[in-house]
Amino acid sequence: MVMTEVKKHFIHGLTAYYLKKGRNWWVESGENKESFDSIEAMVEKYPSFLDIEPIKLSVDRRAFSRTGDKPEVKLASLPKESIIEKKVECYYCNGTGIAGVLPCSNCNGTGSVNVTAKLS
Repeated sequence: MVMTEVKKHFIHGLTAYYLKKGRNWWVESGENKESFDSIEAMVEKYPSFLDIEPIKLSVDRRAFSRTGDKPEVKLASLPKESIIEKKVECYYCNGTGIAGVLPCSNCNGTGSVNVTAKLS
């Protein structure tokens, strides 16, 4: 069995890290140690950790997995007749709605996606 080094994040005199054993986030400040059951609980108390890119990405990814909301993509202001839209089989999950063992994040488990194209 290979032991991996714990990845620690430092900001403003605070140190945060995740321990797989116990599945908890820990924050250290000098001699004080505090445990959190989730990354959301940790950043609620210490929002400065959102300035660290890996932590922010993890929080955003977990929020997306709960809601399934995709960011809205706006097309350039073009005349309606120069934009076409077609529903096609999802290319991540091949239309099954399952990517790996989880619902597909590209089509939200529907198996199809809308593809938009601009005519030249």
